[in-house]
Amino acid sequence: MVRTLVPPRIKAVFDKSTPKFIVMLCDPSKRAFSDWKHAALWSTPMLKKHGSFKSFAEHYTKEINDLQTKLPYYSKEPLINASNPVELQTRHFFTNIDKRTGPKHHGLLTTLRHGRVPASAWEKMEKRQDYKPESLESFVNEGLDRKWQPFITFLTSGLYELMMVKWFKFFEPKQFLFLNGDDMILNPFDDLLKVEKFMGLKPFFQERHFVKKDKFYGHVMKSLSA
Repeated sequence: MVRTLVPPRIKAVFDKSTPKFIVMLCDPSKRAFSDWKHAALWSTPMLKKHGSFKSFAEHYTKEINDLQTKLPYYSKEPLINASNPVELQTRHFFTNIDKRTGPKHHGLLTTLRHGRVPASAWEKMEKRQDYKPESLESFVNEGLDRKWQPFITFLTSGLYELMMVKWFKFFEPKQFLFLNGDDMILNPFDDLLKVEKFMGLKPFFQERHFVKKDKFYGHVMKSLSA
């Protein structure tokens, strides 16, 4: 859902059909904390800069709020030109469009996402961050690829409205079913009924298929094929 190139790529493949999307969202604060805990397992630079999740959240929340007072909420131009095959085929397309990032920079991003980052590489990456967003929408949706602020996407990925803007530029809202992740954990039966109806499927699931253990539902009691 968060990658800017995904919607136009899907649109290019399913141009003559009407795909349906099931989107499960969770509490943005819980989502951000989960990201923090995951990254903390391998990222020492972040831990040196922010000793706690509270410190991290306060720092970047202030930055996002400051940007919101200075930038338009939505972009005037599409973030992606869906008719440009270069943009649809590679995540390095920024090099061919605005020269603000390049393969070396993306190499650092790859290192960032898949292993420990040497202090020198981290400092070099931060120095290359000269991108200026034109709107809060572009700040949120381009953040994962440009990564001008390490880990700020832990928070911006929870700004679901701005995340969905790019999808609605290519697909109709009626093609989406939105589910609450917490509700799915606490009451999966009701949500699965919504899925069946949305997909136009013959009703199958029944409450007896689920067993509640403590506060949560466990595995299906019996084989669904029974």
